[in-house]
Amino acid sequence: MLNHFACSKCCGSLAFVLLLGLVFPFNVAAQYPARRQYRSMDGLPSSEVYSTLQDKRGYMWFATDAGVSRFDGYRFTNFSTDHGLSENVIFQLLEDREGRIWCRGMLGTISYLWENSIHKLPVSDELQRAFNGDLSVGMGVDADGTVWISGSLHLFRIPPPYTSFTELRTPNQYRLHTYGATKGHYSPGQGFSLLTKDQSQIPLPPVLGPPNNWLGRFFCHYHDTLKQRHFMAIANTLFLVRENVVKQLYTAPEAILDIEIDPEDRIWLCLHGKGCVVLSDDFSPVEEIRFPVAERFGAVYRDRSDGMWLTTLGSGVYYIPDMHHRQFSLPEPFGPQVNNLVPVGGKICASGYSRAIFLEDTAARKPIEILGIPEQEISSGTGAANGELLVFSKKTYRFRQQMEVFSLLQVESPMKYCASTASGLVYTSGLSYLFRVDKDFGFQHVISLHNQRIQCLYGGRGDTLWIGCTEGLFSYQDDTLIDWQDRLGRRTRINDIAQLTGGELVLGTQTEGLLLFDHRRTRAFTKQDGLSSNLCRSLLAIPGTNRVWVGTNNGICLLACGRTVQIVRTQHSAGGLPLGEIKKMLFASGRLWLASDVGAIVTDTAYQEQQHAFPLYLDSVRLGARTIAVNNPDLPYDSNTIDFHFTGLWYRHAGAIEYRYRLLGLDSNWMSTRERVVHFQSLLPGQYIFELRAFSPDGKSYSALQTVHLSIALPFWKRWWFLGGLIFLTGVMIYAWARNRIRRARRNAEFRQQLAETEIKALRAQMNPHFIFNAINSIQHIMRTGDRETAGRYLSDFSGLLRNVLEQSKSEVITVQHELETLQLYLKIEQLRFGNRFRWEIETAPDLDVTNILITPMLLQPFVENALRHGLTGKTQDGLLRISIRSDPEFLTCVVEDNGIGRAAAAKHGTAQRSRGMQIVRERLEMMRKQYGGQPGFLIEDLYDIHGAPAGTRVTLRLAKYYLS
Repeated sequence: MLNHFACSKCCGSLAFVLLLGLVFPFNVAAQYPARRQYRSMDGLPSSEVYSTLQDKRGYMWFATDAGVSRFDGYRFTNFSTDHGLSENVIFQLLEDREGRIWCRGMLGTISYLWENSIHKLPVSDELQRAFNGDLSVGMGVDADGTVWISGSLHLFRIPPPYTSFTELRTPNQYRLHTYGATKGHYSPGQGFSLLTKDQSQIPLPPVLGPPNNWLGRFFCHYHDTLKQRHFMAIANTLFLVRENVVKQLYTAPEAILDIEIDPEDRIWLCLHGKGCVVLSDDFSPVEEIRFPVAERFGAVYRDRSDGMWLTTLGSGVYYIPDMHHRQFSLPEPFGPQVNNLVPVGGKICASGYSRAIFLEDTAARKPIEILGIPEQEISSGTGAANGELLVFSKKTYRFRQQMEVFSLLQVESPMKYCASTASGLVYTSGLSYLFRVDKDFGFQHVISLHNQRIQCLYGGRGDTLWIGCTEGLFSYQDDTLIDWQDRLGRRTRINDIAQLTGGELVLGTQTEGLLLFDHRRTRAFTKQDGLSSNLCRSLLAIPGTNRVWVGTNNGICLLACGRTVQIVRTQHSAGGLPLGEIKKMLFASGRLWLASDVGAIVTDTAYQEQQHAFPLYLDSVRLGARTIAVNNPDLPYDSNTIDFHFTGLWYRHAGAIEYRYRLLGLDSNWMSTRERVVHFQSLLPGQYIFELRAFSPDGKSYSALQTVHLSIALPFWKRWWFLGGLIFLTGVMIYAWARNRIRRARRNAEFRQQLAETEIKALRAQMNPHFIFNAINSIQHIMRTGDRETAGRYLSDFSGLLRNVLEQSKSEVITVQHELETLQLYLKIEQLRFGNRFRWEIETAPDLDVTNILITPMLLQPFVENALRHGLTGKTQDGLLRISIRSDPEFLTCVVEDNGIGRAAAAKHGTAQRSRGMQIVRERLEMMRKQYGGQPGFLIEDLYDIHGAPAGTRVTLRLAKYYLS
């Protein structure tokens, strides 16, 4: 079998654009650290950048020929002469202890930025005249705020308050051109010496010839505060100054513009030409950093997260997050995109859309050469153990170890994918057909999938070939094609296949993330489970483990696949790895190679990014269009729509920082966002605490917790004083309303009482004539009998009765005693009129105080009259009328009882006619109920003897009891 094709698999789509011809050699491919580039199109005021600075808060500052720019990882905030800057061409930036950013202009002008405002020194115009056309070359700021600025011929000292300056001269007329800064630049006049703070001089050795040859040379220095070393460069020579001793270290091929030390204690020298030279700890060069675009570097700077910033004089700023990610790109005219990686006998073959491949010696870790293929497209390739390379395109080429064309193999159709099984069988495919390649490079057509499009091939164990298609999974073995669609349980596009040590297949899909398939069941692992994306382009299983690398359109993930799938590591493009879509992955010499849209990326898998804490700032709190202070705790009630704006300064993950927040008082659950603003609306009045944190995508770096305490006031109509006032006002209104109602009720009650009294008086007035009429009839009857003596007594009693009735008619109530006296006079008259046929008795209870209990006048008289006229009239003798009054705790009970013939017998005799007096009594009792309350009433009972014969009538009258006092 073809065991010299010992490649696991190879898939990817490759197309080339190059001149037609045979195989052409080109310059080697460029290798450089993975980086990001910021230019004017990204927001910089200009792509010509001279220097950079990271302030104490963590913001990056850039000095350009169009002003100063501040960068927070998301956007650039630019300052120019339109904002008050002294001039637009700024060469140097410094930060003092107070946090002011000092800007040195080309013409010697100085200004500083403080709290987003630009301040120009009062002495700035006079200082510019003192330079007299000399260009500024250095600036420093002391701890006490004294500013030092130098030109090629001048050195000035400007103390606070910056209203005057003095010029400093050394004894030998040498000039110091930078003072008090960690980094700086020099441009000496007739000579050069290092001048310490006490103005003692440290002369430099004469390595450049006479001092007059130093004119126009470049000078810079760097102070290593950690190891107390001072590096200085004159022209292209690097010196070490320690304890007033100067030692020459290294001579660069070009002039040195800037010096920096990286996290691995290596010295970076920014050269006048293109690129940087990196020196090891023994000061020997270990690397050259050059980028594909021809450009001049201006400065190199290391930030506090160990990222390196390179400024250029035409291409903006390059940012290198770390040195553990390398990037290979093809020189012009090939272009950056790499789609395929093939190991070929200790070398790596990378190909892209350019009819070209470049090879790297994996042991030496450096590019070897580039080959050109005379075809418009290269589809795929595979390497052989003997160092040969098989390249598939519209035609198939076989290359020997020396990479010269060995033979051109004719194939019926263009090939797209290829793979070899564990037993050594080699297969290649087009869109929907599969070929087997024999040891003589013959192509045998084996199957066609007419309804499917092949997306990938994977050589499994034994002779099994796995085929991923647009709608499912197939296997081919012993000339048998098996469709696994039903067992897989879904129709999905499979982009790549890998196999774990236990035999379980890992399938990278187009839309459903990862599928783990063991021929019996399918497990899914998606973005919801932590995968960087559900679009999986490529897979790479680590031999001997159950770990697999997954390449997506949003970085790479290392997964540990056991009973559960766990994420071991994730790398995003924002984390320093300049990834596009990962088309292919392979291991070589302990490094992970990635084919992507931006070239071939090589990363050290053993490298673990260190945890860092990065700053997080709450930029503003906005109430609609109005911005308020962050520390403003009290907000009015109508400020219930609030926006929090914030920024996390973590340049490695710019744009990919995860912010987690919550608003205690509204919700205690943490929410996540990638945006830098959080919006809350329709908040209720109350106390709130806004909490915010920021995390890198891998969760290794984070910020401190930021909190903002807010208090939304109650609206005035819910304040205690308003509610109290409202309650008071309401109480006053209710009181006024109630008082008015009571007054009206009293008036109505008085009116009703007056009306009732009038009605009672009217009733009494109706009753009095009735009684008088009866009495006159009796007198008339007596007078007719001729008994003058009796008539005289009767008239005497009648006059007394009338007198009492007239007196009582003026009063609402009288005492029971007065009522009984009136009844006695009335009964005497009636007894005389009846010819003494009845006798009467009046009984009062012993405990009854008749002189103090009140009763309505003439109330009992109608009942007595009825007893006489209807009960006792038919009685010829032994008539008895008994009146008894007793007192209950609440009522006064009056009983009028006779032993007459009864109501039934009276009716037979025609004497039981309806009494007008009884009707008047009922109306008077109803008036009393309305006026005094209670339930006054009377009850009439018929009495019977032991034989059941009528024995009289009893009337029981119950009245409310009222006292005189």
